Amino acid sequence: MGSMDEHLGKIAKQGWLQRIWAAFSERYRAQQVCRELLGIYHEVKAANPNLSGELLYQQIVVRYKNTDVRQAKQWLNLAEESFAQWPQVRDLNYRDVVLYMLVIDAIIAVNLIAGVPLAATEIVASVIPADL
Repeated sequence: MGSMDEHLGKIAKQGWLQRIWAAFSERYRAQQVCRELLGIYHEVKAANPNLSGELLYQQIVVRYKNTDVRQAKQWLNLAEESFAQWPQVRDLNYRDVVLYMLVIDAIIAVNLIAGVPLAATEIVASVIPADL
């Protein structure tokens, strides 16, 4: 039988390999989502050549997430708050939208894997004082 140090070394190596695999998988999934959203962009734009900007993005999000316009508008507003207002104010662009969809997908995936709902707002509120 090996020593405790050997055993811990094996565990550390497995963790390292798992982290590499997880990073590879995450990158691969993000690339898939980007390609899918680019395809949807071209399809929606071809069907509605007069749409542009946020109205175009709404239709893309509705289709990608299989949701309604109200929810799509909420996500676009959050994307704008997250990416188009900091570090400098600018118009929302499609990269912002795609990045936000990746964030939403990642949060949903974590919830599905963990088997528990993620209540980020409540967690932050329980730890960070409101007056800071």
